[in-house]
Amino acid sequence: MAPKRPGRQTARMAAASTPRNWAPIRFHPRGRAEIPDAIRERCERVYALQADDTARFASVAADLRDRLDPTTRTVTAMTCDERFVILFENWAAGCDQAGIDCRTSTVVFPTDRATASRVEELGFVAHFDDESELLRGMTPSRQYGDRSWADYMYHQNWVIEQMLDLTPDIDLLFQDVDVVWRHDPRPALRATAEADADIQAMYDGPNPRFQPLYANSGFMYFRNNERVRSFWSEVIAKHELVGYYSSQQAPLNVMLAAHAQRGLGVRILDEDRFANGHLYCGGRTSPDDPWVVHHSWTRDLAQKLARYDQHGHWYLDHEALRAASEREPDPASHPPRPAPPTRPSPSTPASDDDATRALLELLGRVRRERDAHARSLEEMRNSRSWRMTAPLRRIKDAWLQRRRRPRRDRSADPVEA
Repeated sequence: MAPKRPGRQTARMAAASTPRNWAPIRFHPRGRAEIPDAIRERCERVYALQADDTARFASVAADLRDRLDPTTRTVTAMTCDERFVILFENWAAGCDQAGIDCRTSTVVFPTDRATASRVEELGFVAHFDDESELLRGMTPSRQYGDRSWADYMYHQNWVIEQMLDLTPDIDLLFQDVDVVWRHDPRPALRATAEADADIQAMYDGPNPRFQPLYANSGFMYFRNNERVRSFWSEVIAKHELVGYYSSQQAPLNVMLAAHAQRGLGVRILDEDRFANGHLYCGGRTSPDDPWVVHHSWTRDLAQKLARYDQHGHWYLDHEALRAASEREPDPASHPPRPAPPTRPSPSTPASDDDATRALLELLGRVRRERDAHARSLEEMRNSRSWRMTAPLRRIKDAWLQRRRRPRRDRSADPVEA
């Protein structure tokens, strides 16, 4: 009989009996970030546009609340664009097959009119703002972490803020559309929230970019209380770090860890029940009966759809699967993201804006690598083994110094008679 695979550990940041071997919490002082002026200026522009979006959202908030089931205890929110609406449809079909009622407790924030119409046709509540200059200005993302990608992350942060304010007495589950529900996760998430967890997040796998918690921002459950709303206000105020790190998830992990030290209840979800995409690649063993599967860790939409099909997570007809698989691959890692534009030919000169953006992105990468090396060096010097071997290094340095000292030239000595 084969040995039973040990269950994966559910870790809580505040205290746990057998916690993960978390990386040390790193705080990032504002003055050290060296955020380029172009990112700061862009964030100021985004804040102004989102203020306009918030004012218009407030005018329709009452209507959105009226369309939700007043008895629901959890509302689900997602963002979506036209290319990835097929994944949203698959999530809905999976819920229907499992007998999960999700339509009366879900709000979708499409980024284009066609997607909004399709979401409404499927019986869901959708909010699309035709007047949003931020949405109109969203250009397709060329690669993970570019400016268009950052704009989408700013928008996701805004969506979470609006939903926390929209239903202040109802918990919020925010997720990407490349998610499958095999069992309704909401009762267990609510019970955990009521026990001690303010924020619960899926584990994103061993990606060193997202230390110290490795939380996946594509599946998060928020207990809607004052602590969480205050925390998310601080997240919104850190848009510039999203631009600096070319990621929403990187600064979010540091902030979650810092606030967990101050009393915020943060829980990383059990991988056997809430399975992230890293468990479906690289020869890893996927869970036997997960409640939720997040098909992240894919290089393009075609690979993502192949994983759906391979693991029995596709609930639409296979003609739809085939048609979606034949679409142009997306270089980004995690949907829902804008589709990439057609790349210019080598003979097409790049604009000044493109050249400036490329230099800023290169500068950002160099600075992040420099900071990573500096942190590694600091951690090594603060380690116990480094301190214990300090006397040996001092002895070695003294010996080398003596060896390097120039010898006296004996040929110049006087000759004895």
